[in-house]
Amino acid sequence: DPTVSSTISSFAAKFGRRNPVSAVRHEQKAGENGYQLLSQHYGFGLREAFGTKHDGPERVIVLEEDIEVAPDFFKFFGRMSVLLDDPAENLLCVSAWNDNGMRGYVKDETRAVRSDFFPGLGWMLTREVWEELEPIWPRGYWDDWLREPERRKGRKTIRPEVSRTFHFGKSGGTSNNVYSKYLDSIQLSSSDVDWASSDIGHLRSGAYDGALKASLRAAEAVTLADAASHSGPEDVRVTYSGLRGFEEAARRL
Repeated sequence: DPTVSSTISSFAAKFGRRNPVSAVRHEQKAGENGYQLLSQHYGFGLREAFGTKHDGPERVIVLEEDIEVAPDFFKFFGRMSVLLDDPAENLLCVSAWNDNGMRGYVKDETRAVRSDFFPGLGWMLTREVWEELEPIWPRGYWDDWLREPERRKGRKTIRPEVSRTFHFGKSGGTSNNVYSKYLDSIQLSSSDVDWASSDIGHLRSGAYDGALKASLRAAEAVTLADAASHSGPEDVRVTYSGLRGFEEAARRL
């Protein structure tokens, strides 16, 4: 695409001779559906980005062209890389995106959590994880594939309460933008948090799991109706049963 090439060239020109920008073109096969093309493109991009063991990076941040980033986007990843690189933390990746980060439901710009769910939309993985995934990279639907227990293997994702990315694409796309109304509701952080000096000890697995269990035990058990109308500062807890129970609670809360 000439427009994409022009954008890359103009950006690279800002750095003069010390140009850190490179671009590769992926020639894809015809006849595949959009989700298959996307999965193959992601696989190609990750292979190119990681390169070889001798000259490639130890971590890669994955971004799409229709994503806006927060002022502290790279600072967040830089700080969380300490945890990502530690095998004891059992992490799949670090993500800048919170799928539940809708405006009106999030507020703490300095908070990050450990999650069982892989969010995508701005994420960082290590070479070690890529070398595990690369030989079995799927033909299609790569993100759903990555969320399957066989790939996640109990590993967590660290992500912020308030998203550090925002998806602004309005046309095209594999899903034909059927999720645009939802994506538009996600709040993008406007803060520039000093992540480098922030204490992230509470995000380590032992400390985090213990604190989460203690918080759940201390929270008052209430009905779903009471939780939906709760406006106080106290934590409350709703108990649900099965997938349908969770879906009902999620809709109302």
